[in-house]
Amino acid sequence: MANDEARGIGSLENGLAILRLLRDEPGPIALGDLSDKCGMAPSKLHRYCISLVRAGFAVQEGRGSYRYADGSSAQVSAKAIALEVIRERLPQFVKEVGHTTFVSEWQEAGPKILHVEESDEPISVRPKQAGHLAAFTSSTGKLFLSRLPEEKMLAFIAKEQKRLRALGHTPRALSAMRINFLNRLDSLQRSPLAFTDGDHIKGISSMTGMVDSGGLAPLLAVTVFGISETFTTQPESKGAKTLLRFVHDNAQRIRARIK
Repeated sequence: MANDEARGIGSLENGLAILRLLRDEPGPIALGDLSDKCGMAPSKLHRYCISLVRAGFAVQEGRGSYRYADGSSAQVSAKAIALEVIRERLPQFVKEVGHTTFVSEWQEAGPKILHVEESDEPISVRPKQAGHLAAFTSSTGKLFLSRLPEEKMLAFIAKEQKRLRALGHTPRALSAMRINFLNRLDSLQRSPLAFTDGDHIKGISSMTGMVDSGGLAPLLAVTVFGISETFTTQPESKGAKTLLRFVHDNAQRIRARIK
């Protein structure tokens, strides 16, 4: 008995180690990537993840990806609350700025659109909710990336470059993309908003602000975009100030709602 107590329970220690890895991830992580980090076979690891999900310490997102939860799925509830708070005021915000707006979150493969609010303008652009937004070149992706810890940010960049290379992007183009992003990283980290002016999609401009509730809910981004000819991307523009006020007000409302 004494020897058993001294050795401890291996399966419990394995489960706690996996839980710590999930907790340290900024978002969902694929089973294969988690397997590489903990050195456990995916088939065995999958059983641990299922048990953690059943106990409320993890959430399965998509096929084969898992995200940390605090034991009562509080993060899932917090995200739902945060999204509800933003959506309540989004129609009025879209009327003020006059452009289509969407809300997104950071996932393992990049920013994912959760909700789109279209404007009443005769000519507007509506984004697809399928797939993930470009991490290097969209205003949404750039702002999310700039908020990641350096180690995780660089790991994602390397992974994204590998994915884009498989899609046919040349090494030279990928290197230029990486250098361009890193050169702008300091200004992105200091700025509350990120912008594109036709450099991501020709003729389309955008600006993104982050709804940061101080860790009470996952970070959510609010992105306004439209046709460049009718869209101003200056930090001191009325639209930029309206967006900044909107994300700050919603962060406060989320904190108040969750507390």
